[in-house]
Amino acid sequence: MKLFYLAMSGLLTVVILILAFENITSSCSDLYLFFWAVPENIGTTMLIFMAEVLGVLTGVCYTNFIHSMGEAADEEEDQNY
Repeated sequence: MKLFYLAMSGLLTVVILILAFENITSSCSDLYLFFWAVPENIGTTMLIFMAEVLGVLTGVCYTNFIHSMGEAADEEEDQNY
């Protein structure tokens, strides 16, 4: 599971960075997500919500990865006794 959390954390972080730097100068009427033009009828509230959901998923992966690293250290200490 550690590898899964680490991979997902890295992948989602890269996706967030790509989306942020790709659209740094675009307005909501000219927004591209991975070479796909977002329709103009999608509101800015929905776009912000989608970015927040992606950020939450990234945070969950980072948190679970760090938590699983701590559990591994506890298991290693128990095996020494």
